[in-house]
Amino acid sequence: MPEPRSFHPAAPWIWSALTLVGLAGSAVVAFVVAGASAAWGLGRVQGDLGLRLDLALFLALAGVLGILVVCLSGRVAFGRWMTVTRRSIVVPATGVVLALAVELTLHEWARRSYGYYDV
Repeated sequence: MPEPRSFHPAAPWIWSALTLVGLAGSAVVAFVVAGASAAWGLGRVQGDLGLRLDLALFLALAGVLGILVVCLSGRVAFGRWMTVTRRSIVVPATGVVLALAVELTLHEWARRSYGYYDV
């Protein structure tokens, strides 16, 4: 029989606050890394593909860091690591991939419809 889950009543609030702060921090880190890679010319190619690579790097890094923040803030708030199952890995990873696909598709649609624009 699994052990009963007991935690402090404020733990969900603590987890929520830590997650919000951590997600904002992870977005800033992803923005700085993507911006630095663009400034240094890493992954830069001719044409609009370079802009899409920068955008993809930002979105993927923000998504992965966001998943890590949720897990770490849960550990801090509840005092134990989350149970890792196949579903707990596949669902967030699928969300990150879908976000990348939608954002890059919308970017390409806007570029073709309205011409070159700066993001």
